[in-house]
Formats: sequence, structure tokens, C-alpha cells
Amino acid sequence: MESEVKELYGEKLKEFEGKLGVSFCDKSLLIKALSHRSRLEAGLTSKKENKKLGLIGDKLIDLVLFESAYNKGLSPEEMDRRRQQYSSRQALNSAMRSIMAEPPWFLNPGTERRTREKSAKLGEDTFEALVGAIYLDKEYQKAAEFVVEKLLGK
Repeated sequence: MESEVKELYGEKLKEFEGKLGVSFCDKSLLIKALSHRSRLEAGLTSKKENKKLGLIGDKLIDLVLFESAYNKGLSPEEMDRRRQQYSSRQALNSAMRSIMAEPPWFLNPGTERRTREKSAKLGEDTFEALVGAIYLDKEYQKAAEFVVEKLLGK
């Protein structure tokens, strides 16, 4: 994977890291977060790797949103409403697209034609996987700051 990451890690990914505000130590985590399961034949990652990053990111997003709501003194019901609002598919897709309108996804050509511009799910899944990748590369504080900045605008 290391040689593939070096080969694929070009100007577009450097630009993307700049827009993220995160420079990855382990570039393979960034590649995994941006790799759609349709690219399995390219050997970039496995379907499970991207999904695992997404699961970590999903739970971390919930934690950060709950923590923020708790610190604001919101009731349990208000905390949950706030989490639902900011972690919806539309909110996560919007956050992803605000980072970069056309993120450097690794998709197979057929999937790319069908989903690049239209798929809110692709944006949601990628945002969650990126949060998971940031957490694994930079630890909790950096991932939490990223979520607060991109979802809560602070």
C-alpha cells in the first residue's frame, strides 16, 4: 500500500489536506477515507477499511456533538435533537462539500459518473471516514476540533 499511496499522493491530495486543515502523518488513512468500495479492484483499500473509519467517525461525531450540547447546558432531549440535526446525512454531506466541492475521491469510473455530484450518501460516508482517519492519525482533540469547526462553525 505504501508505494500506491506515494504514487497517488499528488497535488490534489495536498490541496485537499490544506482545505481540511489537517496534514496526515499516515497518508494511507487519508487514501482509505477517500476510497469508495467500488475501487477495491485497484487495491487501494478494502471495503472494510473505509467502513471501519466511517464507524469510528460516526461515533466520534456523536460524542463531540453531545459534549458540545452538554457544555451548553441543554436538556437530554435538546442534546439529542441537536445531535440529530448536525449529524444528518444532509448536514454531513454539506460539511464535506464545503471543504471541497469536488473532493479527490477514489471511485471507479461507473460509480463516478453516477454519484460524484449527486450522492449525499457519498459525502456523508466520506465525512465520517475522514473524522475517523483524523482521530487515528492525530488523536481525539484534533478530530473534535475538526468536527466542531466543520459542523458547528466554531
